[in-house]
Amino acid sequence: MRFPRKLRTPKNEREEMTNQEKFFYDNAGYSYNAATETAEEGRVRCAKALAAAESEMMYRPWYVEWTDDDQDAQFQDENGEWQEAPAVVAMLMRYFDDPDRQVDCLASLGGITESDNATERANYRRVVEAELALQALEESHLQSSRSK
Repeated sequence: MRFPRKLRTPKNEREEMTNQEKFFYDNAGYSYNAATETAEEGRVRCAKALAAAESEMMYRPWYVEWTDDDQDAQFQDENGEWQEAPAVVAMLMRYFDDPDRQVDCLASLGGITESDNATERANYRRVVEAELALQALEESHLQSSRSK
């Protein structure tokens, strides 16, 4: 006799998420493939991927350097008026023990405008850092699979 397997609904997947995954679920953007998953499934998948990338980054010789961008960000406000604001750049760096090769930029994102609220700014920076780590991990995986 066959018993139906327990269906995993997005709700119980979300309940089983770690605090780290819940942070990204609540604070990060997401994408989904409408042909293969629901928006909720995509959101959970993206949150888990960002959490995994953030964890992996802690075990690698990587750090994120934040600096002022050399250009202000331009954007339209809610009234359609063009505005400028100071912007920053985030660079995911890898350091080396070799004195001839000290650092290498693995991924970067510029033109970032930040909130004046310290908590919002810290949360957004954490999301950006995890996104950069995920990008670098995906690129290193692609490079290693091409070299095989």
